[in-house]
Amino acid sequence: MALSRKELEEYKEWFYENPTVKKALKVSELLEKGDSEKVLDEIYD
Repeated sequence: MALSRKELEEYKEWFYENPTVKKALKVSELLEKGDSEKVLDEIYD
C-alpha cells in the first residue's frame, strides 16, 4: 500500500518528533564525533 504525499509528510513529522527517535539520532551524532561520555549520559538520561 502506497502512502500519499500528505500521509508521508505526516508520518515523517511524527517520526522525527518521537522521543526515542530523537534520542537515537542524538546518540548517533555523538558516536560519529567519538564523544563516548556524552553518549552514555544521553542513553541513561
